[in-house]
Amino acid sequence: MKKAQLQSSLFFIGPILAVLFGMYTVYSMGIPAEVFYPNAIATVLGIPLVYLLASRWNDRRPSLVLQLSFVSLLLLLLCFFFPGPSEVHRWIVLGSFNINVSMIVLPLVLFCMHQLLHEKKYLHGVILFAAVATVLGFQPDAGQTTCFVLAGLVLFFRNKMSAKIRAAAVLIAIVTTGLAWNRVDLLEPVEYVEDIFTLMESLGPLGYIGMVGISLLLFFPFIYMSLKRIETVRTLSIAFIVYLSAAFIITEFGHYPPPVMGAGASPVIGWFLMLSFVFRPE
Repeated sequence: MKKAQLQSSLFFIGPILAVLFGMYTVYSMGIPAEVFYPNAIATVLGIPLVYLLASRWNDRRPSLVLQLSFVSLLLLLLCFFFPGPSEVHRWIVLGSFNINVSMIVLPLVLFCMHQLLHEKKYLHGVILFAAVATVLGFQPDAGQTTCFVLAGLVLFFRNKMSAKIRAAAVLIAIVTTGLAWNRVDLLEPVEYVEDIFTLMESLGPLGYIGMVGISLLLFFPFIYMSLKRIETVRTLSIAFIVYLSAAFIITEFGHYPPPVMGAGASPVIGWFLMLSFVFRPE
C-alpha cells in the first residue's frame, strides 16, 4: 500500500519541477518569475483535481460521453468568436486571461473517442475525430492538429474494428493535417512560452539536464499506467504518450509551446486532465 502511494506521489514531480525550473530560468534571464504563476496555480489545483476526477470518470455511459464530446467541440468552435492575432483563433479571452482551449479539451476528446470506440460506437468516434481535427485545421493550429490525429490513430488501431474504419481514420488524419500545415500561422513566439527551451539551453549543462529530466518525468505516469493490465487504461495511456511526444517534437517545426514547460496554465491543466483519465488510486 505504501509503495503504491509513493509511486502515485511521484506522478506529480514533473509539473512541480517544471514550474520551479521555469521560474528559475526566466528569473536568470531578467524576466519576472510571475509569468509562471498561472502554472503554479494550475499545479496546486491540479493535484487534488486528479484524485477528485479519477473516480468520476468511472461513469462512462455513452450518453454522458456524447455530451462531453459536444461540449469539447463547442469550446473549440467558440474560439472563432474571439478576435485572434493574424486570423489565428486558438484562444477564449476572459479579461486579461487567454485560454488555449485545445490544450485543455483535446485530452477530454481523446478520452471520449476511446470510450466510443471501445463501446463500438464507431460512427460517433469517426465523426468526433473528423470534426475536432477539422476545427483545429481551420483555427489554424498545425501543432495540435498533428498531435491530436497521431494520438487518435492510436485509439483506432488499438481498439477492435474493421479495416475500413481504420482506413477512414487515416484518410481523415492525412486530410486535416494537410489542411493545418497548409495554413501555418506566422505568429511570433513568446520567449518564455514557445521559446522556453531556447532560454533553458542558454543556462548551459544545467539547462539541458533540467529540460531532459523534467520532460521524462512528465511522461513517467503514462508510461507506468501503460504497463497496467487494464486494457482500457493501457490504450489511453499509450495515446497520451504519443500526444505528448508529438507535442515536444513539433516544437522543432514551428513556434509551438511544449507541454507544461512553458509559461501558461492551459497545457498544465491539460496534463492533469490526461492523468485523471488513467489514474487509479491504490
